[in-house]
Amino acid sequence: FAGLYTRYAHDAGWLTIGDLEEAQEAMLRAGDDHIDNPGHHGLPEQRKEWFMRGYVHYSYRACDAW
Repeated sequence: FAGLYTRYAHDAGWLTIGDLEEAQEAMLRAGDDHIDNPGHHGLPEQRKEWFMRGYVHYSYRACDAW
């Protein structure tokens, strides 16, 4: 949903140059590599991929992992 909201912010004119790239980098930093942890939320690359799905497709359906 972060990508979806970021797209909304972009379309509303709230972002500045470089904000999308900064958000993508944040997704890489926010990922975790502890795949044995029950609270695991994805590898860094997976977080970035799902962020961009929400941003590019701009739909809740694109954010559904199932």
